[in-house]
Amino acid sequence: MVVKILAFCAVFGMLVPMGAVAEGRETIGTARHFTNDFLGDGRDRWRTGSYLFSLLRGPEAVTERPDRLGPVIEYRLRSEIIAPLGGSTTQDARPYVGMLSAGVHFPVQLGPVEASIGGDIILIGPQTGMSDFQQSVHDRLDMPPPVGVDTQLPNDVLWSGTADLAWPIALSETVTVRPFFEVQAGAEDLLRVGADVTFGAVFDNGLLVRAPVTGQHVPLNSKRTAGIGFLVGVDAARVFDTAYLPADRGLTAEDVRYRARIGTHWQMSETASVFYGLTYLSPEVVGQSEGQVLGGLSVNFKF
Repeated sequence: MVVKILAFCAVFGMLVPMGAVAEGRETIGTARHFTNDFLGDGRDRWRTGSYLFSLLRGPEAVTERPDRLGPVIEYRLRSEIIAPLGGSTTQDARPYVGMLSAGVHFPVQLGPVEASIGGDIILIGPQTGMSDFQQSVHDRLDMPPPVGVDTQLPNDVLWSGTADLAWPIALSETVTVRPFFEVQAGAEDLLRVGADVTFGAVFDNGLLVRAPVTGQHVPLNSKRTAGIGFLVGVDAARVFDTAYLPADRGLTAEDVRYRARIGTHWQMSETASVFYGLTYLSPEVVGQSEGQVLGGLSVNFKF
């Protein structure tokens, strides 16, 4: 644990000064993305819910990634609840995880490649208050109490470093293919490859934010032309280690995970938009009986 924290601090120690180089920043956009299985297959289990809030700061009127690290900074806040399946076998009952994280990421344009590099500090366990929050929601909605809260993963501080590289290929004025490669280290060690295809000018922006759980591209709440866009994407990840499936609980992580997603973004005006998507997640632990479908929703109004 000490080694991980020191490594994280070393990376942050290099990145934060880079971000301090640019002066005169302003908020150039925000991204919000809520996911829940109720909006997907309707079952309360596994990657049951998450919320992402990203704030991008940079020079005025920026709509593309800068050609160096620093001018544009993404401040990212995230929460997530991972829950076991009620009534499942021990092998299928992954531990309950309540998670809060905060991080800094730097989008950059490397020739034809859209890149993003950054890191997050992650809190897990009862200290996050996520299990208390979920229990309160279930009580108010007269739902059964969430499963696995009493045996959730204990309090801990983790870190995660992420680098994402995408190569957008324009097939037409409104259709773009984005093959991408992603590496994560820390809370989860994995390599991911995949591709997304976007239809519509509303996705024609180099500052799209990728939601960590689903991989959905979340457009920024910034001024853009009204219209409707669609997205389809797939990816596969080779998993080397994950703190969320500890071996001492008799669990074995699947070596490979798959995701498949579709989404639609409706830009009603320059300052109002709605995004909704569905994402299939393959089983993440050996013995998990099936995959799941999450729904994702983003509603943005800029005043």
